[in-house]
Amino acid sequence: MGQEQQLRLLFSFMFPTRYNYGAMINSSLAALNFQIPVTPLLLFAVMALVVAMWGIFTLIVRYHWKHYGAGKLEVFTMNFFYLGGSLILITLMGASALFYLTSAT
Repeated sequence: MGQEQQLRLLFSFMFPTRYNYGAMINSSLAALNFQIPVTPLLLFAVMALVVAMWGIFTLIVRYHWKHYGAGKLEVFTMNFFYLGGSLILITLMGASALFYLTSAT
């Protein structure tokens, strides 16, 4: 018996519920065979909801920046970074959805 097996045996006697509970969870999850079918319509709906929430949030944030911002330069800088970052995230989200759809069978 190797040292690793001896340690595993020792820990299973010291903490029996921890190791048995993990084995029970793994076996029950494997027995479920839980799968979520992801269709293009579902991806489009989720993406449309995220873009709609982003649009509403953008309107609210830009209103507050324009009316409560310290100056024109600060408002321009925040708009630039916020809109640039948002466009990058939306592009990445669309690209990952496209990659998923092309790789799914």
